[in-house]
Amino acid sequence: MGLDMYLRGEQYNSPYHEELPQPKLDGKYAISDYKVDLGYWRKHADLHGYIVDKFAEGKDNCQEIALTQKNLEDIIDAIRNDNLKLDHSGFFFGNSTEFGYYNEPEKNYAISCFEKAIEFLKEGLEMQQKYDLYIEPRGVHYRASW
Repeated sequence: MGLDMYLRGEQYNSPYHEELPQPKLDGKYAISDYKVDLGYWRKHADLHGYIVDKFAEGKDNCQEIALTQKNLEDIIDAIRNDNLKLDHSGFFFGNSTEFGYYNEPEKNYAISCFEKAIEFLKEGLEMQQKYDLYIEPRGVHYRASW
């Protein structure tokens, strides 16, 4: 048990655009939407608390929290400037400092995950513009399980 944290992107695939054939699972099952893994953390309580406080009005029910490009940029800024330290440690959540999340390699990993999420959103907007709104906008979500 503990705090498992997931950053995921989501894309809907429209079956109605000839230039974008709908992908198939095992060559026969149409894939209508997919989720991609963009980041994972275990017991980074301060990052979790920051996201819940800033983007979910402090409500922590293991719900999916939608994040915009601006939200992702704010998270990157908070990580870079050590502004996550809000002490959200606890029995299930652990302690971010003790787990080494403020060391440079861990900070760089987190920043790269959120930068990847921004790129995922940007690529989705480019596709949407290219194919004249035949593609649903991509989304990025954070979810924790504890």
